[in-house]
Amino acid sequence: MILLNDEEIILSVINGRTEDYRLLVDRYKDKVYNLAYRFTLNTSDSEDLAQEIFLHIFRKLSSFRHRSSFSTWLYRIAINKCNDWYRKNKERVKQISLEDNPLGSTLYETKDHTYNPEQHLLRMEQQKLITAMVMELPEKYRTAIIMYHYQQLSAREIAHILNIPRKTVDSRIYRGKRLLKKKLINNNQKEGAYAFGRMD
Repeated sequence: MILLNDEEIILSVINGRTEDYRLLVDRYKDKVYNLAYRFTLNTSDSEDLAQEIFLHIFRKLSSFRHRSSFSTWLYRIAINKCNDWYRKNKERVKQISLEDNPLGSTLYETKDHTYNPEQHLLRMEQQKLITAMVMELPEKYRTAIIMYHYQQLSAREIAHILNIPRKTVDSRIYRGKRLLKKKLINNNQKEGAYAFGRMD
């Protein structure tokens, strides 16, 4: 089976083989869903938002000008859609339980792997608190933190996606972490704040 690259699939879809769009969806669905989850914090809304993103991209596919890679273009649209969704549903997100997959788990970790029920519950609460604080950051810092620390994108990749200078990305990540650290200290979470201080 011959694997088509993104540009070949796009050309095929534009030329009338709309069923080939499924190839792009299958290729990027996990990344888009995971990004959507970082903003919605629940599976149902994440699935709906991911579907909305792919529908929007399908409708805009003919406007893709190949000035960047398709993945960069897709990510740019997805980030904008996620931020739009969050602005409309901010209060709703605050009410969502994070027990299934706390967003903060990738940011706050400990080197002590000995299982202790009380410590485990404490860490879960700290992770929930970190998640809530990330979502309360100003949009430009929240976006940078999510893309860099949760989506594991490099500062260079983020700069391309957001179409901003690399130094601006570095500044947003740094300032976002400083704000989070300050919030943690103010909430008597010095251990969590120390973890943020080590994030480079």
